[in-house]
Amino acid sequence: MLKPSQTMLDKLLFNWCYPNSIIIANPHLASFRAICCLHKIYV
Repeated sequence: MLKPSQTMLDKLLFNWCYPNSIIIANPHLASFRAICCLHKIYV
């Protein structure tokens, strides 16, 4: 199980990443998109 603080960070990351998931100009964004896909599965 994730820690409450980690869960909050994950939610913030998901909220930031989802609207920006269309942008693939950055390799970093690609990593964030991968995280978002995982969040979509669990959320």
